[in-house]
Amino acid sequence: GMVHGSRGERREAEMQRGHIITQRRLQLGPWPVQAVACIASGLLMLGGARLAGVLAYDRGAVLSGAVWRLWTGNWVHLNLVHYALNAASLAAFSALCPERLCLRDWILRWSVLPAAVGLGLLLFAPAVQQYAGLSGAIYGLLFLGLGRQAAQGSRFAWACLAFLTLRIATEF
Repeated sequence: GMVHGSRGERREAEMQRGHIITQRRLQLGPWPVQAVACIASGLLMLGGARLAGVLAYDRGAVLSGAVWRLWTGNWVHLNLVHYALNAASLAAFSALCPERLCLRDWILRWSVLPAAVGLGLLLFAPAVQQYAGLSGAIYGLLFLGLGRQAAQGSRFAWACLAFLTLRIATEF
């Protein structure tokens, strides 16, 4: 019969296929990731007003050295209604932006966006003395997800981005 390659060539081909498989990353859609964020934020509500007071963004406290509040302020809520609105917003994000990302990218987004919100408030919104909630991070998620869709030509995504920009501009 015909020989289809030496044992070394077959082994090299198998190693290359194996290498390709190990390079694949687990891709997650937004629903499970946002559920974890929602649960984590909800668990912080169990700490009550005292814990929220220690974690919420407070400009004076941040300027006095409580820099963790730049990030943690995003994770606490004023009350159950505030939390429910943010949970609904995470569901809306998941429906509008179904893109699957690797876990590393989701972790990066959920690490950087809350810090960027806090830092943005500190540097560009000095009138905002206190802040709590996931709204700013959710806006960031929406801009990233809808931005990719808009770049691919989605008019709906462009309309959503225009609405979000207007919404944020009118908050200050």
